[in-house]
Amino acid sequence: NWYAINQGVCPSGWTVPSDKDWKNLEEVLGLNRTELNSIGNRGESQDMHTQIFASEFNPTYVGVIKDIDGIYYGQDLIATYWTSDDLFTLNINRRESAWSRAILDTKNGIARYNDLWQTSKSKGHGMSVRCVRED
Repeated sequence: NWYAINQGVCPSGWTVPSDKDWKNLEEVLGLNRTELNSIGNRGESQDMHTQIFASEFNPTYVGVIKDIDGIYYGQDLIATYWTSDDLFTLNINRRESAWSRAILDTKNGIARYNDLWQTSKSKGHGMSVRCVRED
């Protein structure tokens, strides 16, 4: 969950990417600048799946474990990744939610969520983590 990934899961010299880090990657992959700050699925018109798979970033569709019922969803259908940013740090007072990304096998974009599954307590979900090299 989000609490675990912010307790040092990345090796020395690496870190969990922020929401801004993800937006930088998405822009390099061709996401339209006007969509970068949008919430939900973005980049369908730019064929983001082709861009993602043409890059060295290879998402693995392992799904997500919802905190409200502990049920595992989306194996082989969705790749979900945490960011290091919770909403409180982004001047939105929702301490139990954090930014994440989702790449769905059935959609041609990359989703940016601040409340995956609309539970208002997204930090408890089990999602993947991606480590990036620190500058």
